[in-house]
Order: sequence, then C-alpha cells, then structure tokens
Amino acid sequence: NKDRFCAVQWNVDKVMTVSKYMTDQYREVFGLPENLFWTTRNGIDLDVMNKVDLQVKRNKKQLVYTARPERGLDTLLEKIMPMLWERDPEITLAVAGYKNTMPHMVDFYNYINDLIGKNKDKIKWMGHLTKAELYKLYSESGLYVYPTPSEKMPDFREVSCITSMETSAMGLPFISSNNGALPETLHPEAGILIEGDPW
Repeated sequence: NKDRFCAVQWNVDKVMTVSKYMTDQYREVFGLPENLFWTTRNGIDLDVMNKVDLQVKRNKKQLVYTARPERGLDTLLEKIMPMLWERDPEITLAVAGYKNTMPHMVDFYNYINDLIGKNKDKIKWMGHLTKAELYKLYSESGLYVYPTPSEKMPDFREVSCITSMETSAMGLPFISSNNGALPETLHPEAGILIEGDPW
C-alpha cells in the first residue's frame, strides 16, 4: 500500500498513530518524515467501568484471555495451560472473543474450539461479551494472560493494546510478551512483560 498511502500525503496535515512503535513502523515502511506524524494513544471508556462492582471477590485462580485467537490463544492452550495445570489443577481459564471471525481461518478456529472442548472442565467459553460483561469478568478474575504472538503467526505485533489499558483500569494484572507497543501501553506496575517468544 506504500504508493497509495504516499500519493495522498500532499492532502494530509498529520498522520495519527496510537504508539511510538506504530509511528516508527509507518516511517520505516512509507519513508515519511517524523514531523508528519502525531503519536497519540488509544482510549477506553471509564464511565462503563465505573459501573462495575469492584467489591466482588476475585478468583485468583481464574485466568482470562479475550484477544483474537490467532494472537496467541493456541500457544496458551497447547503449551502454557498444561504446565500450569500440572502445578495447580484448580487453575481455570475464561475465554471470550469477537463475533467477526475470518473465513480463511476456519480451520484454525475449529482447532482452537477443539482444544477448548477437550478441557471444558478447566476452560470456560464466555462468548461474545458486551463491555460491561467484559469488565465484570475482569473484576472477578486473577490474571490476564496474553502470550502473543502465536507460533503459527509469529509476525504479529500490537501497535497498542486496549485490553492492557482496560485490565489496568480494572485492577487485573496483565502478563504478556515484551514486544511491539506493549512496553509503551502497559504501565510497569500493572503487569509483567516477558522477553522472548511465548512458545
């Protein structure tokens, strides 16, 4: 898309990006000057969060994953959860997702559904949640787990991460990979970012 993107720049005052990581990516790919970019950030709706009852007791053994499955859910289900269950069989995983699946990824989604089905006593599919339902889940859980990227799609990087902002606002610790814009998005006291590939 470089030619199309650059062809209209005569008519553009600023290109807004949601992280320095994203700005650096655009500058490198499109060869555009730094002063063209306005590095801003994503935002979240705190009004919805303020309606969630934070007095609910957290289940510290309930982990949560709510990102697109292709961003690391396979790694979590195949490699990480079995190791955690070996240490503590009481750990559970709550998984929620988006309604907009990609037709070309049906085989991958079926594989994920099969992994969930094989562990249905320890993994709960929460469905497609509203923001209020999502924040309620965050308020009741002990840890958000996000081993991104997937080994099957190793080039994915977050250019920002609204989920890390939401979990931080809900007081839910966030653990993920130290790559992309995650170091910019996640406050150092709100979770842990681990070096290396999650698999």
